[in-house]
Amino acid sequence: MRAAYWERKDLGEVVRLATEGIERGSASDDTKAIAKAFAYDLGSFTWPGWDEPGIAISPTELAAGLRAAERNLALALELDRSDDKVAMAHWLMGAQQLASGDRDGAVASFEQAQRFAARAADPGQEHIARGFAALARRDAAGIADAKAALAALEDGAGYVEQLETAGKVLG
Repeated sequence: MRAAYWERKDLGEVVRLATEGIERGSASDDTKAIAKAFAYDLGSFTWPGWDEPGIAISPTELAAGLRAAERNLALALELDRSDDKVAMAHWLMGAQQLASGDRDGAVASFEQAQRFAARAADPGQEHIARGFAALARRDAAGIADAKAALAALEDGAGYVEQLETAGKVLG
């Protein structure tokens, strides 16, 4: 699946392979963690906010990504994942909601991501979630505040770039 994305840029194949992985992995308690990993990757790979060169996301692929983000979040909760993993699952859900035009849902998901990231003591995830909530609200001051908080972190430049790229694509 990853080779289909990174090497061949074949998102249709990614959706097919990941969907099969999610379905097979969900069949047993022993393999649900595998299904979660497939769901996370599919949700991420079908998100236009990365602006990945060579990747064009169709409405069908975007819808598959939203379903995958929903499944990833459900599995993160069911499998009782750590707060940082649950924060990432909420962030992915918000990212897919934002891309699908559900700004209110995206704000709620990003705010949940922010709460879980704070509980995990992960300031990078916390501030990026806050920035994405501001992006979903179209709150320029909130975006600027989040970018300033991120820029102060050791690994913050990558987060700032991520927020800026998504803002250009999804505004």
